[in-house]
Amino acid sequence: MPTNLARCLGLTAALVLPDIGWAVTWEVIPLGTEPMTHSYAKAVRAGIVGGEAYLDGRPRASLWSGVSEAWTDLHPPQWYASVVMGIDADSQAGYVHTNGITHAAHWFGTSDSFVDLHPASATESMAWAASDGKEVGVATFANQDKAILWFGTPDSWVDLTPFGATSASAHGAWGGIQVGSAYISGKGRAILWTGSPLTYVELHPPTCNFSVALGASSHEQVGYAGVANISHAALWKGTSDSWIDLHPAGAKSSVATATMMGYQVGYCDMNGDDVAALWSGSAPTFTNLQKALPVRYLESRAEAIWVDGVYTYVVGSAYDSVTRYTVAIMWKTSTKNLRLKTAGPSL
Repeated sequence: MPTNLARCLGLTAALVLPDIGWAVTWEVIPLGTEPMTHSYAKAVRAGIVGGEAYLDGRPRASLWSGVSEAWTDLHPPQWYASVVMGIDADSQAGYVHTNGITHAAHWFGTSDSFVDLHPASATESMAWAASDGKEVGVATFANQDKAILWFGTPDSWVDLTPFGATSASAHGAWGGIQVGSAYISGKGRAILWTGSPLTYVELHPPTCNFSVALGASSHEQVGYAGVANISHAALWKGTSDSWIDLHPAGAKSSVATATMMGYQVGYCDMNGDDVAALWSGSAPTFTNLQKALPVRYLESRAEAIWVDGVYTYVVGSAYDSVTRYTVAIMWKTSTKNLRLKTAGPSL
């Protein structure tokens, strides 16, 4: 059994949130184990974490059950590298890579279950998220990136790219909703779809230089928008007019990566270093999750969130100044405690 690199650290820390004057206790769980070097958590569902772990210098598609010893290697041996980017109820989505070739990928919990989602006529493809038996991502055809929706097989792909867009990519999904971005009229614009190119809705705030949607839940979408050419974490509720600027005071830039049940996660550049971030619907609710980590961790990012009636899980990565590796991290707390302590919605 591998040894947890941070087992002897204090894994539970009290995080005091000065902006709104309350304290939540977060259990912090480093997921990287020897002989892994770097590791990154990209997705979470009900405490199951997906991402990548480096072994022998190669990234390998990985699943953790929330403790580092329970690691599943999804890497298909015929490929050089692989990454999990999204998790569905019983499957995982991401991509594999070798010799300059990248293919969208799909798994069902084991390396043997690997499915190559790559469209036959594409030169490159990646899957970024999975939801309700569908995967979303991007594929390149004749040097043009197109937003793609799959239904579990390589031949099932649907091109979501809006008419007139020079390129597009789908980054997030929830049920029948897909989000991403498209380059239209010379500007990158956040986009929402519901299964076909004709359903696209622009989320792009008209006063912004650019925008990208990265994640979605049943009623919200998140990503970032350019305010005076600076990336600001963004929250939408289905329309461009619903845009909420989550950018906290003092940040140099910010990005929101995922949302669920009225909570949003991402990261902010504070004094030149990224810190993992949590919000509950507005800029003043910004929570610096970096403060929950032991002091050896100098930078962090939050990539995904899962909220249920028992626990709230946030996953991402942090740089360990002792090992000099980036380590996959899970922040875990009681959903009841979080709900009582924030001004967020009832869960």
